[in-house]
Amino acid sequence: MKNIKIKRLVAASLFAALVCVATFVSIPIPGGNGYIHFGDAVIYVAASVLPSAYAIPCAAMGAGFADFALGAAIWAPFTVVIKALMALCFRGKNKKISVMWAGIINCSGYYLAEWVLFSNPVTPVASLPFNILQSLASGVIFLVIFSIIKKK
Repeated sequence: MKNIKIKRLVAASLFAALVCVATFVSIPIPGGNGYIHFGDAVIYVAASVLPSAYAIPCAAMGAGFADFALGAAIWAPFTVVIKALMALCFRGKNKKISVMWAGIINCSGYYLAEWVLFSNPVTPVASLPFNILQSLASGVIFLVIFSIIKKK
């Protein structure tokens, strides 16, 4: 029993590092408030293969550390909550629905975060197309990776 917990802890730690790196290696959005990255796809994989008790902190810490590494520490508190909620979506068996709910959480979460940070409900509207693109790209990448994992 103790070996299983250690293996899960090590796997969660590795996934957190992968989330951080996959987020850090990003494509800046010209004129936008963020960047496109594939850290969310790694979060989805981690949340699909690890129990929630390991996947949720893995998602939150990996993405939160990436915000600090990218010099975007102001976003870290929001990111930690948003990514934890996104990981929670993957408890069910239907991964397409999980991807959809995670995307909704991502887009609405960062909309609210921008509203709070910029004190204006209109400003975040400009970022919505990029957040939707981010969610769609990560979802597609995850579904491809997960279909490969499932076959093995």
